[in-house]
Amino acid sequence: MSRRAGSPTPFILGFLVLALISLIGHWRIDVMRKAGRHSATVINNDLRLAEQGLAELRGAQAGYLAVGQKPDEWMTRATSASVQLETSIADLAASTSSPDAHQHYQAAAALVTELTANDRKARVLVASGQELVASDVLFQEGADPTKKLAYELTAARDFEMVAFEKSAATLGWISLGANGAALAIGLLLLFLATRGGTGESPEMSGESDEPAREADATSFRSAASAEPTNDPFAAPSVDLSAAADLCVDLGRILDARDLQNLMARAATVMEAKGLVVWVIEAGGTQLRPSLAHGYSDRVLQRMGTLPASGDNVTSLAFRTLQPQVLRSSFDGHGALAVPLITSSGCVGVLAAEVQGAKPGDVRFAVARMIAAQLSTIVGPGSAVQTQSASGLN
Repeated sequence: MSRRAGSPTPFILGFLVLALISLIGHWRIDVMRKAGRHSATVINNDLRLAEQGLAELRGAQAGYLAVGQKPDEWMTRATSASVQLETSIADLAASTSSPDAHQHYQAAAALVTELTANDRKARVLVASGQELVASDVLFQEGADPTKKLAYELTAARDFEMVAFEKSAATLGWISLGANGAALAIGLLLLFLATRGGTGESPEMSGESDEPAREADATSFRSAASAEPTNDPFAAPSVDLSAAADLCVDLGRILDARDLQNLMARAATVMEAKGLVVWVIEAGGTQLRPSLAHGYSDRVLQRMGTLPASGDNVTSLAFRTLQPQVLRSSFDGHGALAVPLITSSGCVGVLAAEVQGAKPGDVRFAVARMIAAQLSTIVGPGSAVQTQSASGLN
């Protein structure tokens, strides 16, 4: 039978969950960006301190070699600058995430060790009064290590910046991809929620829902055990007057061509999404769909036949001569099956897809009245059956 659109609530909840996940993802990416900027700031500051330490070391060395200056004071400054230089480079080597930059920091640390050794050698020479020799040690022998150290620090900064830019670009692409995925999923959920929230059947909306009809057609083949039909049930409103008029019209039908209109009225009275009249074939082993409302010819063809011995509500109603119910599924759709009984036995089954099907449904009574009239129409040898068998197929 044609399926009514489900509640949009699951799609709305899914959309809210998606929005929450998206917000959390944006927050995490923002945290990572801030951490990256902070790390870049720290490394840049350490590089400045290292470069400043190198400049102060060279200045202090020139100071304690100059005539008329106090060597001890400048040597203290040189020691402080040397310690600052070593500490900054050690911090940089420990905190960097770039393998290339780390190699340059290691090379810089070795050069600082060389400059420190030259500084100690120059101080000994100054203490012994050999200022000219000390000057050669610092400014000739130390010139090449100083240039190399400056180069290593500059190269390390370049690699650090490349690493940070690459990390920022990666986070940007991740953010863009996450936004695109969230937008696509959100639009899909919104589309499904819009379709699910219309509450219209395909006939009302004018849209084709053939796959859904075909899926619903198999509901009469679903396994279901016979259940007592005397449980309490909050019955839907049924127009008994309309049901009585329908039974009267079914009782006086002469032309099979009028059945289709009467089947539509029966579906309205029973509040059914679709009806199928199954009749037993000559061999007595197969039930075939003979008359239907709410199905296309294609769906009827796909129904095929049902074995009378099958484990489904339709076959069970035929064998037991008792009404059967297929309880409503999660979307609220179920099925009723009522046998068509004549003096010679059961000749078929009236099956209906209804909303909220449960044992004790008041629509069983209406279905049984309609089935009693249909049994005289579709039974073997009936006037309408003989007049126009094609009207029932």
